[in-house]
Amino acid sequence: MKARVSLILGLLSACVHGAQVPLSGPGTGPNISIAELEDRGLHQQVPVENLLRRVDGKVEDLRPWVPWRNGMIAAVDAHKRGIGTPAARQAAMLAPNPLPRWRPVHGRVAFVKPDGDVAVQLSLGRQVKYAMLRNWPGRLTAVTGTDVKVLAKLIGSSPANTVGAASLTLPLYDYGTPLPPDEISAIMQAEAATAATAKAAQDTAAAELAAKRKAEAAERVEKARAAREAKEKQEPAK
Repeated sequence: MKARVSLILGLLSACVHGAQVPLSGPGTGPNISIAELEDRGLHQQVPVENLLRRVDGKVEDLRPWVPWRNGMIAAVDAHKRGIGTPAARQAAMLAPNPLPRWRPVHGRVAFVKPDGDVAVQLSLGRQVKYAMLRNWPGRLTAVTGTDVKVLAKLIGSSPANTVGAASLTLPLYDYGTPLPPDEISAIMQAEAATAATAKAAQDTAAAELAAKRKAEAAERVEKARAAREAKEKQEPAK
């Protein structure tokens, strides 16, 4: 187990697409591709920012992604420091992404289209691959070679011409539009109100349950007392 977890964590910094890395003995557990390990490594490098965004008119909540990302970072750190158990570190590294359509777009700007979409040359091992990134806030100041390291939602594909004029169909990712502060505040207030209502309901239910149990206990005591008195009355005087 210890050697296997070391392999998993070590491969995050040296990945080549296509191979499969066994995480358990033959026939006893799952396999994970090195491409997936690389993807998880890139997730760990994406900054935490703009966790509430709007994509295609719908509010997207990225907050569940944060503990998943941080769990993997903690597992790598624990591995380096030799703390915790191999099983716990492996569990953190293999936990499923709670937002599977949100992926790391990590690389450098190849070019910016007139409509604002950005062609990104991805940082994916030895292979040269590209993706289109939409609504990225950094596009306004981006030039060829600008670093890109963001979380974006895979929404489809987009035709694009490379610098060499070759026509390609690239995966299209949407960064989304960050919600303005007033909308974020309204969401936070609504969540706080919902949480307060839920807690009040839980407290009420707990109080009612405690009162019911107290009443049932008192009823049992009274029945026992009444039964004892009835028995004493039936017993002949000595």
